Amino acid sequence: MPASNARAQSEPANALPADTIAVTIFHSNDVCGEMSRRRSQDGFVGGMAPRIGLIRWAAPLHGPVLALDAGNALGPSPLSAWDQGTMMIDLMRLAGYTALLPANHEFDFGAETLKRRQTRGAFPFLGTNLSVDDDETAVF
Repeated sequence: MPASNARAQSEPANALPADTIAVTIFHSNDVCGEMSRRRSQDGFVGGMAPRIGLIRWAAPLHGPVLALDAGNALGPSPLSAWDQGTMMIDLMRLAGYTALLPANHEFDFGAETLKRRQTRGAFPFLGTNLSVDDDETAVF
């Protein structure tokens, strides 16, 4: 059997090229400012502490991590009504979130407050054609 044929048979059919980079993606949405775990029929679900642990655990073991939120992360919740999403954005920064796509509840406290949360979070807020005034100045 020729050497090239033997090598092809020993490699898995789904082998990736050597320069391939695997990326782990974590996605959340509609967290609604809730940070604590909830009891379910299967035990506990949700909560920022397990999410932070999982995201921070994955990077050294699996390489690049993208942690993305599709909106309604900062509220509405009793805590977000009090701190206007500050604690959630701090926890998302601690977890290593890569980006947030603002949804309707991110604007509960106004565009200026949301801009301050973006600065505090130190990760980008994504949005196209997103404006809050008549002259359609982009928010981000």
